[in-house]
Amino acid sequence: MIGAGWVGALFAARAFACEPLTDVPASVQVAWISPVRATVGAGAPMQVVRSVELQALARTHPDDPAALLRAVGLVGPKATAEVTDWKVSFFDVSRDVLCRPMVGVAGDVKAGVPICEDNLQKPWRGTREKAWTGCGYLDDVASGLRTLDVFRVRWEAAVRDGFCLLPLARLLSGRPA
Repeated sequence: MIGAGWVGALFAARAFACEPLTDVPASVQVAWISPVRATVGAGAPMQVVRSVELQALARTHPDDPAALLRAVGLVGPKATAEVTDWKVSFFDVSRDVLCRPMVGVAGDVKAGVPICEDNLQKPWRGTREKAWTGCGYLDDVASGLRTLDVFRVRWEAAVRDGFCLLPLARLLSGRPA
């Protein structure tokens, strides 16, 4: 059995081995990938990724929705996925409303975005444990390779300028938001 102190030391060791993070511009488009029936409350946070990075990743998996979902940690390493079961919501936001879920001191700025408050630093519900790095980015659950930087944003902040909702099939078809 692994003790809590040992787990903390493991995450601390991983934090020292973290790769550099991508700088975030003042205005950025982010995407929330979720099951079709998933909703979020007005004050609730969402886990998002930069849409330009997600679209690039989608181009590498145009015929395999499960591979894309594994890359962002939403399904297990051997899972299959129906493209019709997933949606992508796009939001134009200011980086000021984002935070990075990672091990560290809440509020410290990493590549233009602060580390999330303690309650938002943990692995996200629905994200597979193998994808969580504690470094502000995700790992592909099948390959273990780094994929996308990850952020948290509250729904009410994300929707200030509206949003665009697309089926995952449209993202995989290469037609951007």
